[in-house]
Amino acid sequence: MRDELEQRYNKLRLDALNSATRVLDNPSIQLKLVDNATYSAFQQWEKQPNRIKDWD
Repeated sequence: MRDELEQRYNKLRLDALNSATRVLDNPSIQLKLVDNATYSAFQQWEKQPNRIKDWD
């Protein structure tokens, strides 16, 4: 059951990503799923003292 739900959720994520990419229609903007490298970059950015806003 869990595997089936994971597969469905993954399909929804990919569908949403594809839809957003089509709506943006801008080759300079690249959308992708969050992976370990993305999350690591976010954690480094979160620690930066020069940030102006703390976005949720």
